[in-house]
Amino acid sequence: MQRRGYGFAALLLICSVPAALAASAEPTPEPLQTPAPIDKVCSRAPARIADFNAAAATYDLRKIAAAADRVVNAYHLCEMDWRLGTAHGTAQADEPGANYLVARQAQYLVVEGRCYGRLGDTAAALRIFRESDKLAEQVAEWQPSSVTLNGRNTDLGRSIYRPAALDIRAADDYEMQKLFSRRQRQRPGLRSTPPPLPEIKEPPSPSPSPSASP
Repeated sequence: MQRRGYGFAALLLICSVPAALAASAEPTPEPLQTPAPIDKVCSRAPARIADFNAAAATYDLRKIAAAADRVVNAYHLCEMDWRLGTAHGTAQADEPGANYLVARQAQYLVVEGRCYGRLGDTAAALRIFRESDKLAEQVAEWQPSSVTLNGRNTDLGRSIYRPAALDIRAADDYEMQKLFSRRQRQRPGLRSTPPPLPEIKEPPSPSPSPSASP
């Protein structure tokens, strides 16, 4: 899965414990109830998000994981279109468009990883959380080259999605610590509930969609 988040601002992915699984005390990914998804940066995404919402309603973790992965792929394809300038004739700036698309991928990867962790597939979950963390780090550390000094980033010109990326990294770190501690049959220093995933709002300046079809 080699992939590199304007969108409907209301979608917020959270963890809750459905009644059918409450006894397990393990959180299950579930989307907040929201209006029909819209995404003016990535026209590929709404159909995939609708599929994800439908899968989440089944509480079937394998279906949720697969649907989350399809959302990630949709945002990845839009990111590639954005960077290559497929729809615009020229490559587009990283901020805010590309960073939004990358943040969305990282966000849904957390949900996918939680599903695999809940299913007991630790190797898959860790791989996905690491991928999510790498993408979130890319957004969190992003800066225009003009404000990079001696090869090191300064505090100037950060992405508007940096706070969301930092929240995603915190969620990834929590989930990986939980998986490692489960292997050792202990949970030292872990908080009782996972950090919530951030709401990722659309960029302030509308831009045409880089892709026209799912």
